[in-house]
Amino acid sequence: MEYLFERLFDDKRLMVALLGLWTLFSTIMFGYIMIEDGSSFLSFGPNPETVLFGSKLDSWTKWWLVSIYTFISTAIAAFSSDAVVPWITNTIQDHKTRYIPYPPWMCILIIQVFTIYAVIMSVIGLFVALSQIDFMLIRLAADLFINHVTTLWFLRGKIVNPQKCGMETQDLCARCRVEEPWPCDPNDIDMGDLEFDSLPDKVEIDADTSKSPASGNNSHSKLINEKK
Repeated sequence: MEYLFERLFDDKRLMVALLGLWTLFSTIMFGYIMIEDGSSFLSFGPNPETVLFGSKLDSWTKWWLVSIYTFISTAIAAFSSDAVVPWITNTIQDHKTRYIPYPPWMCILIIQVFTIYAVIMSVIGLFVALSQIDFMLIRLAADLFINHVTTLWFLRGKIVNPQKCGMETQDLCARCRVEEPWPCDPNDIDMGDLEFDSLPDKVEIDADTSKSPASGNNSHSKLINEKK
């Protein structure tokens, strides 16, 4: 049993397959209950029984306004979430990231404004999605479309290699320990300051100018002593 849960935790394909089965089971169960009771949630289009924030959606004008708002609002929420949340996690909250693109006060302002937006829009979106099934499907379509686009952006430059997945930091430490005689901490490495292409392949030292100051001083002192 422990091995099964560990496989589910590590293999995201198995986890998503299980989530898909659970979603299907939940949809069938609650769909059957709503059909038996004649719930107005399963209706499409204007319905005088559908009430949103105390207003009845009993006309096509109201229905289209809510539908268009739902699609645009969901698209904005999905796009902004995929843009801001990874930045907060990987740049602001990650202790390994030392450099930030904005001053601290601007970072705090961005996070606070995004938090206010997320709380208010999530409440509105929840009421709209629970009012009628067609609004939930519109919300789902917009979310899937935007997530598809942003995921393709996240996958830019990625290479499929299950063996090396997640091993970039370990490989960096291993190379560092081989090349340097002392233990290396990847947190102390500033990869942005390294310019390997600008380094010369070989440094040539002139034999005439490679003498140390000490050897030059000794020769000068010998000449003074001979004159004396």
